Amino acid sequence: MLTKTKDFKKEIQVLEKAVYVFENNVNIERLDQNRKLIKFKERLEKAKDLNQK
Repeated sequence: MLTKTKDFKKEIQVLEKAVYVFENNVNIERLDQNRKLIKFKERLEKAKDLNQK
């Protein structure tokens, strides 16, 4: 039976990079920039919490 394991360290790295890109490199005229940035930050905090457990 296959089980799904979560690699929170890798997810945290990816999310930190996404937050950096959306804060620094994404065109401010992009309509979904703020919404995506908020989602990335929320998921990053959740992943950090889950990684500590």
